[in-house]
Amino acid sequence: MMLVVLGNSGLYPLVLVDTVMILKSIFKRATSLRIPAIVLLTLLTASWAWSQPTENYLRFDGFNDYVNAGNSASVDITSAFSVEAWVFVESIPNQSAKRIVSKWGFSSGYELAIFNTGTPTVWFTLNQGQTATGDFSALLDQWVHVAATWDGTWTRLYFNGGLVNTVFFGSALASSPNNLTIGEIASLAGSSALQGGIDDVRLWGAALSGPTINDNKDAEVTGSHPNFASLLAYWKFNESSGQTAASEANSPGTDGVLGSSASADASDPAWSGETDAAVAVRTETINSDGIQDFGLGTGVDIDFDGVGGSAAVTVERFASAPSNVTGVSEGNIADVRWVIVGDGLSFSSATQVRFKLSEISGLLLDPGSIVVYKRSTSTIGTLSAVTTVYDSGAGEIVASGFTSFSEFIMASSTLLPVELVDFVGLAGEDRFILEWATLSETNNLGFEVQREIDGRFITLATVAGALNSRERKDYRYEVADLHSGSRTFRLKQINTDGSFSYSRAIEIDLLPGDYALYEAYPNPFNRSTRISYTLPRETDVSVTVFDLLGRQIRVLESGTRSAGTHEVTFDATGLPSGMYTYRLEAGRFVEVRLVVLR
Repeated sequence: MMLVVLGNSGLYPLVLVDTVMILKSIFKRATSLRIPAIVLLTLLTASWAWSQPTENYLRFDGFNDYVNAGNSASVDITSAFSVEAWVFVESIPNQSAKRIVSKWGFSSGYELAIFNTGTPTVWFTLNQGQTATGDFSALLDQWVHVAATWDGTWTRLYFNGGLVNTVFFGSALASSPNNLTIGEIASLAGSSALQGGIDDVRLWGAALSGPTINDNKDAEVTGSHPNFASLLAYWKFNESSGQTAASEANSPGTDGVLGSSASADASDPAWSGETDAAVAVRTETINSDGIQDFGLGTGVDIDFDGVGGSAAVTVERFASAPSNVTGVSEGNIADVRWVIVGDGLSFSSATQVRFKLSEISGLLLDPGSIVVYKRSTSTIGTLSAVTTVYDSGAGEIVASGFTSFSEFIMASSTLLPVELVDFVGLAGEDRFILEWATLSETNNLGFEVQREIDGRFITLATVAGALNSRERKDYRYEVADLHSGSRTFRLKQINTDGSFSYSRAIEIDLLPGDYALYEAYPNPFNRSTRISYTLPRETDVSVTVFDLLGRQIRVLESGTRSAGTHEVTFDATGLPSGMYTYRLEAGRFVEVRLVVLR
């Protein structure tokens, strides 16, 4: 058996996830450690595995689309609660704020929104004040499960079932007079609308635990849910048409209305969805030759060399094998297919569709034996092989020799003997956690976990393999280490006959846990207050003040500061009374707190 690693390596602050539009991305692993997003360093050799929903969702245009769910007692929450949603944020302009779920009021209510003040960040807001936040910059253009809870004392924010941030909020939550809206604040039409998709919004009258959120984020809520009795509203968005987004919950009066009225208008989000589990959709306008990247989720580049005309070209990727494979001679069909639409274009022999293997998860076919097939109508008719070449240098399957678009599939006579799909490094406060997975194994004796020391890799431990398997197998190994700094690890995969191969090496930084940003004193304050922070080592820092619209108000500190505790003064002379946030950035450490000017 030979270890085959597909994918481009990369180091990211939180997690790199496949771009999807109808697919809800999920982690196969739920990390039990309380690890801040800024120290979670992930190197992927292929995409994560995904759930494959068959329901619709609502798409918001980024201008004025929203769902109005009214102001019933069920949504006018003043005690412990949770809110969840699957969101797909296509883009968020700098210095803007886009709403996911909002029951916002002046110094009242609650809101889950994404702000961009240089870094796209999810804010969980209570009483119009920021509480728990999370860096969202690595999670754009993909489905992400976002959840926020408040237990009456602490707010918590979760991405994909993992805890991102915990912030104290011990004040009373004031009732907001405004309606609950999804996708935008109706009164701020044109400035607060999210661009992308929202699905499966849930509102609970209790603070859900992290394990409960993670265990149930991909499942439909039923009576078996441990907190079912506290479900206040549940917008599944499974309707494919109409003006009503029904709420399936224990409390009446929570159905949503699309847009500003019961009649169709410009503020209605659009029903979207495929019954065949499309995992990514991307449209680009083509009016000239050249290579067009259709995004990470599709896994497709199209070389439009020699293409005539002008058209909007849409690429859809589906996470399922075609139901009808008439015309295919190979015995192995990939569980992925593409539908490409672009009416109005003419083709030449130079036109190519390039499928990027690093962005196609779960592909068990041997790249060198893959044949691409095409037919003119999706799911109907006979498939015909097109000219297929494996570009090993680029890691791409190149298809050409066709005169129109439509459905493309992959087939092969040979399966990969083993496929390592994930090799992930996580950094905790006192340890490194290595996780990896295979989708298939043949004669796999196991893995040696190796660490680089003084330019040489030494073996730390041996982890037994599954020997032979055609199912996903997940592995984990922890390395205790009390010293901060960078470490490099790799895997040595060993076969039963003694042959072996190596994974790519990954580098992980272990950061100390003693960066801190302290509560301003006094707070609330009149005119000026003092802000302190602590650094474990000399670090480039910035301390910046923003208003609640995300606009930068003051830069209090900027430059290199030595290890220890530092103090700056926020002089608010000339500023109106109200709530402001102050943000410390120190290397990879980021923390935000709230201050009140009287």
